[in-house]
Amino acid sequence: MPTWRRPGGSRRSSRPIRRTSTRRWSRTWLQPLGGVLSGYRDFGGFRLPAHVEAGNHFGTDAYFPFFVVDVT
Repeated sequence: MPTWRRPGGSRRSSRPIRRTSTRRWSRTWLQPLGGVLSGYRDFGGFRLPAHVEAGNHFGTDAYFPFFVVDVT
């Protein structure tokens, strides 16, 4: 499973990352960008999401996943 550094400490977790988001600049404002990670599988010794959906306005009613991939 992926690991990450928790804010304020160095403790690591082996829980999979299910959602991720950030803000991206879009002409004159920042808009949410993010997606959902699922179907974790082992690829060459690494545990990675085999299904990814991502798009603009993540977490809002206007969310549109413009990037959808299934890794085989």
